[in-house]
Formats: sequence, C-alpha cells, structure tokens
Amino acid sequence: MGDDKERLREVILEALSRLGVQQDAAGRKSHLGQGSKLLGITNNKNNKTKCKGKPSPRVTGSRSPKNKASKAREERKHTPKSPFSSAKRKAQHRRQYNKENNKVFGRELGSVPSVCVYLSDNIQVTVPEFLVDLCNLVRRNITVEGIFRKAGSSQRQSDIKKLIDTGSSLPSSVHVIDGACLLKQFLRSLPDPILSSDVHSRIVKSMDLAQETRLDAIILCTLLLPQTHRDTLLYLMDFFSDVVAASGSNLMDAHNLAIVLAPNLLPTTFTPPSTSWRSSGQSFPSEDVMLATNIEILQLLIENGSLVCRLPSSVLLALQNQDKSQSTENLLSAQSHPTTRKKRRSESLHSQ
Repeated sequence: MGDDKERLREVILEALSRLGVQQDAAGRKSHLGQGSKLLGITNNKNNKTKCKGKPSPRVTGSRSPKNKASKAREERKHTPKSPFSSAKRKAQHRRQYNKENNKVFGRELGSVPSVCVYLSDNIQVTVPEFLVDLCNLVRRNITVEGIFRKAGSSQRQSDIKKLIDTGSSLPSSVHVIDGACLLKQFLRSLPDPILSSDVHSRIVKSMDLAQETRLDAIILCTLLLPQTHRDTLLYLMDFFSDVVAASGSNLMDAHNLAIVLAPNLLPTTFTPPSTSWRSSGQSFPSEDVMLATNIEILQLLIENGSLVCRLPSSVLLALQNQDKSQSTENLLSAQSHPTTRKKRRSESLHSQ
C-alpha cells in the first residue's frame, strides 16, 4: 500500500512538472524562518557563541542555591504529604485528559471524533462528526438568506463551543446562522488548514499557468493532500454544491461563498516553496494580493467540485502504462530464468 501511494505521488509530481509547476525540495532542508535569523538562532551544531563580559547579577542569582525557588523546593521536601494528595492529582489528570480528548476546536482533523459518510456520488469519506452535524443543520435551512455571511450571536456561539468541547453533541435548537459561523470558526481553528501550506504554495504557482492547464494543475495538487484533508475537502465541496444550488434564495453563489470562506479554508500567508525561491529576489505577495488569490482559488474549486481530489484520466493512464511495463518486465524476467537454469545445468553436465 505504501509503495502504491509513493508511486501515485511520483506520477502526480511528474504531471505537475510537465505542466510547469515545480517545487524545489531545497526548502525542506532548513526550518528556520527570518525571525529565527534575526534572533541569532541557527541549526549549525558546530556554532558556539561565547558570552563576553561578566554574568549579570540576575543570572548569578538564579544559579545560587539560596534563591526563592530552591527554598520553596526545600520546604516542600519537609512538608508532610496529605493522604488525599495522590487521589487529587489523579483526578486533576483525569479531568485534563478528558478535556483534551473531548476538545473539538483547535485540534488536528485526525484527532477529533469522526464518522463515515457517503457523498452524492456514493464516494465514502471519513470526516469530523461535528462538521457533519453543522453541514446537516445548514442543509435543513439552506434557503435562509445570508448563510455564512451574517455574524449571528457571538455569545451563543461561544456557549456552544464550550459545550462541544466538553464532549456534548450539537444542540438541535442552534440557529442556522450561528451554525454556519461555528463551521467557519472550526475550519479556522485547525492547526493545519484544509489546504495545507505545501499544497497551497503549489496551487498558488498553478494560478500563473495558462487558462487551459490551470485547473488540471490545481486538481493534481489537491491529490497531494493527506487523507484526512482530502476526505474533508471532498465533503465540503459536496456540501458547497448544495449551498450554491440554493443561491437563488440564500444569495450565496460560488463567488460569494469563496469571499467569506477563503480566510478559513486556505492559509492566509504564502509559504515560499524553497530557499532558492527566497534568494532569487522574488517579492512576497501582500496580504491583500494573497486574499484575492485565495478567493479565486476557492471559487475555482467550488465551481469544479466534482473534479476535486479525483484522479484525472491522464494520471490513470500513466499508472496503467506503468503497470503494463512492470508486468512485461516480470514476464520477460520469468521467461529468462528457465533458460538460464537450463544453460547452467547443461554446462555443469558437460564439465563432468
């Protein structure tokens, strides 16, 4: 299975390269940003910095065994422990564990409770259960004007977030406007956006391609997402198609949806694809330019939701050709082995 995934990734990268979307791997060698350089942080293990001058009194004091922290530790050593302290600590750890495991907002997609659902084309995906509940809430009220655009009640949304993070289900009484806002907040709180930074940088580069190849490149880029992100993106595209289908009532067409959702689904800043890109002197896109590009990207994805994260025919053909080539090599190899064995056997007989 791992070999198949790696082979598929290689075929996708080759197809992107042919379209003109290349990403230098040199950017992965260093994980230090500009802020790290300004602070003097380096990943060179041989780098040694010597401090000049005498140590400050504060540093000297912190090393002294007579400081306040040391005294506090000494006092705790001689303080008799309560027989209930161990049980109290265990209860605190248990509450903290439950709090962290029940939390929904601000966690990775693969860490929140998930369910298997079927899309409109019968594709099965695994997505966060809370996301499914929110989307179903919106679907039941899909004709309401201003979905995803109106703000709703921030106090109600805060109360619902606290309730959800304790492990409770979404109440049935939640207003659809609040539900739509919570969906945006959930997506925005993800540690890694749905379109992760590395894939996003490729998609941004794809936007510079000609009109006839741009969409093909973007679809290929979505196939590079992790499985949890692909499933969630597939589910959202299926859901957005329902919202757009009711745009005559809710006034949320693909463009309007992209405007309000782009800051929540896509990275708000551009991650340079490589160190060579940084040193080439190319300027970073401003926040306004990045936002406009993200809106254009998301609108393109929504309008072509049926193609997102699906293998294009060109990639399928390339994989089939590889399979045929591999099968031919295996067949030729299998046919050559008996001849080789027979030849060696005959040589051994003659030698006798």
